[in-house]
Amino acid sequence: MGIDLAKTENFELGTLSVQPRLLSVSVESENIALEPRVMQVLVLLASNAGDVIDRDLMIEECWDGVIVGDDAIQRCIGRLRRLASQLGGYEIQTIPKIGYRLLGDGGEADVPRHGAGREAGASQPTIGIQPAAYTGPADQGEALAQLLCSDIAAALSLNREHSVLVPGSAETAQFQASIELRDDTIKLRAHCKLTENKSGQIVWSDAISLPRDPMLETGIPAEEVVVDLASRFSTIVIREVTETSLAQDKAQSAWQAVVRANAAYQRIDLPNLARAIEEARAAVAMDPRYPAAHAALANALAAHYELGGAQNEAEAEEARKHCDMALALAPEDANVLAWVAQALLMITRPAEGMALARKAVDLAPWHPIAHLYLARHYLHHGQPEEAERSLDEHARVAPLFPWKYFPLVNRGVAKFMMGDLDAAEALLKEASELNPIYPYSWLSLMVLAAIKSDTALMRSAASRLRRIEGNDDLDLQLARLAHSYPDPTQAAMVQNAFKIAWDA
Repeated sequence: MGIDLAKTENFELGTLSVQPRLLSVSVESENIALEPRVMQVLVLLASNAGDVIDRDLMIEECWDGVIVGDDAIQRCIGRLRRLASQLGGYEIQTIPKIGYRLLGDGGEADVPRHGAGREAGASQPTIGIQPAAYTGPADQGEALAQLLCSDIAAALSLNREHSVLVPGSAETAQFQASIELRDDTIKLRAHCKLTENKSGQIVWSDAISLPRDPMLETGIPAEEVVVDLASRFSTIVIREVTETSLAQDKAQSAWQAVVRANAAYQRIDLPNLARAIEEARAAVAMDPRYPAAHAALANALAAHYELGGAQNEAEAEEARKHCDMALALAPEDANVLAWVAQALLMITRPAEGMALARKAVDLAPWHPIAHLYLARHYLHHGQPEEAERSLDEHARVAPLFPWKYFPLVNRGVAKFMMGDLDAAEALLKEASELNPIYPYSWLSLMVLAAIKSDTALMRSAASRLRRIEGNDDLDLQLARLAHSYPDPTQAAMVQNAFKIAWDA
């Protein structure tokens, strides 16, 4: 439901008195009447003063989700700007390619937040991009450096997990990213640095080799370079704020609770997934209209359901409910779509999940989770070659991806499905070393070892799995395999191989 003017209390905006129910804005003895839609836009911007409101959220809150053209939005913004020039009290900034931001005179407006789910609290990190520098002889070097920074800022702004501040913003960014291109005519390197502004500490720096041609000839950055560097900055920012969040006793905002839920989710076992569910529930409680909170909860519930052998149907039903809520709140958010797609796959709605996973990749080809979860769908549908291509894209767009064991497991399963058992074994062993508590690594190794008649590997993998979950969990493991293989014939074959390994 959008903004209900009849239920919105009066508030002060700088020197202005705003009365939404009466469609009135006044200062001293002067009173101005506004159209209902214009008042809704004012309430939305004022209730999120200082924050950027994008076009999708404005349509959702002020037009009840009915698609309208840019001219309708611009007409409302134009009317509010004329009001500000006439009465003062605030100004509205246009943030190119993103949306609008209201800045009030004399502090924030005292009005309940509308559409706050998109922002999810003040914990969401902000990134500033310093103008790039170029050292070298190429005529197009300076132009390349400036365009590279501009493109990286644009790429970072597409990620809903953080915000990018435009140059000259009144707000100080939490993190400052800087790039210097150094060209010795043989090699071109991007010397990257990320600084936390409050402490002045450099939290990450690296020198990345880049292709000289044709970028230094044209002055135009290559897409793969932009994606690579933006991903590195983004990953480090999320790592830093995650560590800060986990150092606290509990989350201070819905956004922070989702960060904590995702951190628990990354090391997948039943206790960690229980923690992820707890944190995601807290996020939903703090902000019921935050789409990522519902998506994170759906994903954690679905993973707990899957890892529990698909026995708890109440858990699956709750996951379905939060999938539907997340999609209703943010049908075009790639991050939300990817999480929901994965949840739907785990609660046996793979056809719906596949459509959403593909849409997430189409909306955000740079999004690592989207490619990773699309790969899982391809594996479920028996398409290992397509899965490998998605995993290759994932590796390309996420060079610093933090939970490396998970794509390795999926690549190992793809190799297994294609009949390359030696490659599958190597990948699964590497994954199990990176995260020894992930049951599916050992489970997959046991099945593979049984097929290869490798008694030593069967015993070794079975011992590790028993150590994680106990000696009496054969039924749970068989239920997991039955859930993972939708074809009953395949499921029976894999279960039989597993029993051989379990008893070895």
